[in-house]
Amino acid sequence: MADKSAGADGAKQSSQNQFGSMPEWDLSDLYPGTTSDEFKNDLSKAEKMLKLLKRGLRVAWRI
Repeated sequence: MADKSAGADGAKQSSQNQFGSMPEWDLSDLYPGTTSDEFKNDLSKAEKMLKLLKRGLRVAWRI
């Protein structure tokens, strides 16, 4: 089982990959669960914002 001890920033260390330990954030104070409409809507908004940022950077860098 993965180590789930809390780090200095409050994130739990849950798994490791080629980059080392990856944090596991407790979002239970923000969302009832990862399948909730609130979580899905915010995730969708973040994905749209990332696409706009990526497009803007391509224009700015003329890629």
